[in-house]
Amino acid sequence: AATFDVIQEAWVNGLLSNPKTHLVNITSNLAVAFGQIMERGAAAKVGQIYGRDAGGVAPGEAMAMAFGVVSSLKDAFRLSWKALKTGEHLGLHGKVEIGREPAITSDWLRGKGQDGLATTVDYLGAAFRVPGRLLGAEDQFFKTIGYRAEVYAQALRQARNEGLQGEAMGYRMAELINAPPENIRLAAADQA
Repeated sequence: AATFDVIQEAWVNGLLSNPKTHLVNITSNLAVAFGQIMERGAAAKVGQIYGRDAGGVAPGEAMAMAFGVVSSLKDAFRLSWKALKTGEHLGLHGKVEIGREPAITSDWLRGKGQDGLATTVDYLGAAFRVPGRLLGAEDQFFKTIGYRAEVYAQALRQARNEGLQGEAMGYRMAELINAPPENIRLAAADQA
């Protein structure tokens, strides 16, 4: 890796090493997640007052989003743990990992008779990347929640737009949630 890459990786992860950074990230993500549910509920009320057109926010979307949040917690914890352990993310780029290979590595020392030093450099590089991995795990957690909440809300909206009610609406929502069509997947990815 170029010297600039090593310096940049150390600098960025150094900035992320303050616990306040992670506290602010988690707190703001929680506020956004719950704020979106309240906003969706308010939009549905406004739609009811002024007359909702097909495609607008449907009554019940806020509850569907809340249910989506609750139902996603197990997956959110699982995927954030995977992101923390491996650095892999669910195809949605985070703040730190976009197209970057680790820079603080021993690749340039291997084969030069300095295996002990190479191993030390690898451990130091992994230690330097911990704050970035923590941020990635936090982001994965909230992306999973945001994605699932929007899938539930969009499924309810589509079922209502199809004129379904009661049990038929429930079955249609389950179908859309289990195999979301592209329009719902895209809306959920944007929300995440």
